Amino acid sequence: VGNVPVGGTVTIKFKVKVSADVTCPSKVLNVVRMMGPNGQLLGAAEALVAILCSDVEPHITLTKSVLVEGSNDQANFGSITPGSNAVYYLTLSSSDSVSHTAHISDVIPSGLVAVAASSSSGLVNIVDSGHGVVWDGILGPGTSPVTIRILVRADDKLVCDQGMVNIARWVIRNSIKEFSGQSNPVELRFACRDLGDAPESSNHPG
Repeated sequence: VGNVPVGGTVTIKFKVKVSADVTCPSKVLNVVRMMGPNGQLLGAAEALVAILCSDVEPHITLTKSVLVEGSNDQANFGSITPGSNAVYYLTLSSSDSVSHTAHISDVIPSGLVAVAASSSSGLVNIVDSGHGVVWDGILGPGTSPVTIRILVRADDKLVCDQGMVNIARWVIRNSIKEFSGQSNPVELRFACRDLGDAPESSNHPG
């Protein structure tokens, strides 16, 4: 607040810091207005500032687990029977102070099909007729960690004791570089139902 003499100029300098919730890359529009003593607009100016990306490796972690029917605990291994369900859980975390535009892809193993998917933020979709799941969203201080839940169902074409190992992958792209990584492996094993007509209960369909 002050007075500007007729024909005079005033220079104001100040520093700003990019907020952690600004996505990279992006542009920020800054508008300055000069007001008269009665609140009338005397003039205005604006500047467009580009928020550039960094080529520093982001601190991203993607973990995966599975919860099978009849269990209360998520784990890296489980058994599934024909027609039963299991739930994959993906947790994407970042310890960075900036936000990232992130993408996750998860190819569902043959013998399983995704029937439902949800996420704590962003957009998740089932693709390839249930044989894949993709997620897109913003990962940053306001959204990390992101949790993705994928409900899968076993079909009847699996071979007894067949193992299905699954790994999800993440990608972050900016105007400078692309970064990528993957989750830990998770295995589901196909356990055939016991027919129960052998004394040692070893009679299984296959």
